[in-house]
Amino acid sequence: MPRKKHLVKLSPEERVALQKVARSNRASVREKIRARVLLLADLSCSREQGGSRRDSEIAHELGCSPLTVSNVRARAAQRGAVESIRREVQQQRKARKLDGRQEAQLVAVACSAPPAGAARWSLRLLRERLIEMELVEQIGLETIRTTLKKTHSSRG
Repeated sequence: MPRKKHLVKLSPEERVALQKVARSNRASVREKIRARVLLLADLSCSREQGGSRRDSEIAHELGCSPLTVSNVRARAAQRGAVESIRREVQQQRKARKLDGRQEAQLVAVACSAPPAGAARWSLRLLRERLIEMELVEQIGLETIRTTLKKTHSSRG
């Protein structure tokens, strides 16, 4: 049997913090499972005290994959036990094209009467109106479409 790459040894403070998360009603299910994985994998605790388990035993007990258990161990080795249960912030997230005020104005325009000569607002007409109102310099039609779809606005 191959040796584990990442061994988990928790300090008493880390163990208390993880137990608190594992019992919490405010933590997400993923955070609770990750905390339980680390508690069950803790080598500083004996099997009788609820630690020092194999990955397959932990996975079977928690109803997750053995790969999940090994990934949680690896993350704990990289970032620390308590920090590893939290979701990591996305690094390559794109900035939003419209802020809340601009979205509200877009919805207000879309819910208003269409311009003369048009039966209803089209995405192109909305784009022209936003640029005319100087809310944005340029904006894509897809951004307008997804913003309107997201707001569940009823345009009559």
